[in-house]
Amino acid sequence: MMVQEQFAVTFKSEKELRDWLAAQARARPGLEFLLAHADDGVIWGKIVEPNLVLAGDSFSEVNVPLHPKTLQQARLFGTAGELLIWQTAEGFAGRLIADGNQFPPDSFEDHQWLWGTRSKDDPKGIFTLLVDGK
Repeated sequence: MMVQEQFAVTFKSEKELRDWLAAQARARPGLEFLLAHADDGVIWGKIVEPNLVLAGDSFSEVNVPLHPKTLQQARLFGTAGELLIWQTAEGFAGRLIADGNQFPPDSFEDHQWLWGTRSKDDPKGIFTLLVDGK
């Protein structure tokens, strides 16, 4: 049986937003990756217990702040499902789609090709930065 919840939430700071996302992941094991779109760029992250770690924490050249004022939407996802929040006039609206401990059975896996002529590994071993051109 698929569970779908809708909710509203507000954040006053980047720390409050990061802490809330990490708490959601702790409450729902299997939500481990973050993909967020902000006014000033795309933000990738990963839950590394007990925190949310962002690619920009390791690579300053791609650092985009996860700030509530510039955040358009954020997806926390993994094998447990997907938590999506998006900006509204009143704060953030959100929804969670989950199916027990497994992603919905009608989902599919799709390979995405990443481009780059050089790679740079994160010293923490969490992210890899791909670079193409200058």
